[in-house]
Amino acid sequence: RKVNPQVVAAKRKEGDSLMAQGEKALQTGLFKWTPDFEMASGHFQKAGVAYQLAGLFDNSIKAYKRAAHCCVQMKTEYSAGKAIEAAAKIDESRKSYENAAQLYNKAADYYCHSGYNEKSADMYIKGSKVLESMDKPNLVEAAKMLESALNAFEADGKEYMG
Repeated sequence: RKVNPQVVAAKRKEGDSLMAQGEKALQTGLFKWTPDFEMASGHFQKAGVAYQLAGLFDNSIKAYKRAAHCCVQMKTEYSAGKAIEAAAKIDESRKSYENAAQLYNKAADYYCHSGYNEKSADMYIKGSKVLESMDKPNLVEAAKMLESALNAFEADGKEYMG
C-alpha cells in the first residue's frame, strides 16, 4: 500500500498539535486550579488516531496511554479500557505480542472495575490468543488469562451460550 508522504506529515503535525493541546489542558495556573482531564483525554484520543494514520505507532500508543490516564483520573474506567484496548490492537498488529497481552490485561482490569465483566472477559481472551500466537507461545500466562476470563464471566452472573 502506497503511503502519501504529505498525508503522513500532515497527520504527524496534527498529532503533535493535539498532544500539545492535551498537555496544556492538564496544566494549572493562577486562574486554573485543576487540570481539565476531560479535555485532555479527548485531545490525546484524537492524537492517537492521527499518529496511527501517519504510521507512527509508538506515538499513537503513547497518546492512547495518556488518554487512559486522564480517564482514570476522571473515574471513567470504561473509557480508559477503550483507550488501552486501542493501544493493544496496535501492538498486536505489529506482532509485539508480549506488550499487546499486557495491554489487553490492563484493558480487562479497567472494564472489570467499571462493571463490564463481559467486555473484560473478551479482553482476557484476546490477550490469551495473542500469547498463543507468539513464536514461543507463553501457554502458562495464556492459561492464566483464560482463567481470568472465566472468573469475569462468572462474576457477571449471566448465562452465556457459546
